Amino acid sequence: MSFGSKQSDLRAAQSEKDRAAVRVSMPVQVLAFYPDSMTVDVQPLIKERIDGQYASAAPLMGLRVACLCAGEYVVRPWYKRGDIGWVIVSDFDADAVMQSGKEAEPNTERNHAPEDGLFIGGVCPAGTAPKGLPDEALVLAAGGVYVAIKKTGIEIVGDIKITGNITQTGRADVTEDVVAGGKSLATHNHPGDSGGMTGPPN
Repeated sequence: MSFGSKQSDLRAAQSEKDRAAVRVSMPVQVLAFYPDSMTVDVQPLIKERIDGQYASAAPLMGLRVACLCAGEYVVRPWYKRGDIGWVIVSDFDADAVMQSGKEAEPNTERNHAPEDGLFIGGVCPAGTAPKGLPDEALVLAAGGVYVAIKKTGIEIVGDIKITGNITQTGRADVTEDVVAGGKSLATHNHPGDSGGMTGPPN
């Protein structure tokens, strides 16, 4: 084998070693969720090979959680211990940018460090996808309570509590009683009525 060939093999081996050390993304499991800071502690789920043996990777603490924020409009997730998600690792130290929300120089020279990861949740391992939800719909669900947006309209399952006024255009069909100001429309009588209210006077 020529000297040039050996050098080429060494460079290829070093390049492969360097690529193996780069962290880009990984599946993780939530250990704790902190809604006030929107961060999580997570456990990487793919074991690391160390000295020829596989071992659990070290937990990653205080990673930021991805959520949809557009001005004053927010879609906020809520995680619990055991949820599965994915961590996307930043190319550079992102602490300064995440603290200020503005362009900034990196605080350190670290690259592809897992502590600069962003947690993205919502991964459903085999057999654990939510069941009992409507098809052909965009669904926001919490247990058996959900809002489903379909092409034909909006379907809500669960009790609704509203703080504020309601303006409606169109008819309201109610299959059970309506209570207004503590009075039942099914049993409330006006003077001269012979029974409950059944409709407007003729």
